[in-house]
Amino acid sequence: MRILKPAFTMIELIFVIVIIGILASVMIPKMMATRDDARVSTRIIDIGNAITEITAYAVSKATTTSNLCKMSNALSKLSSSNEANCSEGNVSIIKMGGVDCIKLEVIHTITNNDLNVSKINTPNSLCKYLQKEVNPALYEVRLNGNTIKY
Repeated sequence: MRILKPAFTMIELIFVIVIIGILASVMIPKMMATRDDARVSTRIIDIGNAITEITAYAVSKATTTSNLCKMSNALSKLSSSNEANCSEGNVSIIKMGGVDCIKLEVIHTITNNDLNVSKINTPNSLCKYLQKEVNPALYEVRLNGNTIKY
């Protein structure tokens, strides 16, 4: 008489594989959302650093340049990775996932230079998430002018 060794049956193995598949299908979207949250958080920090650096440059030199990347290492870093566009003309476009998303602009008037942050209209969901987290009213900065005493 032959003695059978204890083992899993084929149906038990199939149930285990199905359960693992269900768990994986629930976890993958959550992990992707976590990665997107990290990207947006990093970009928010980059925007804050760029504003701080441009402000520090303007205050220390009492002037601004026409290229914002020359005033900010954060923008230069984003520009080198194609996540920002630093063209001449006091404007820098920050991208999220390759899509234009946030605009930093130094506006010159007769008496003042102001740094403004504005949102660019886009259908990109990751960009919309970034725009929801960035409040332009919090980032309006007077760089120099009549109201600033050196």
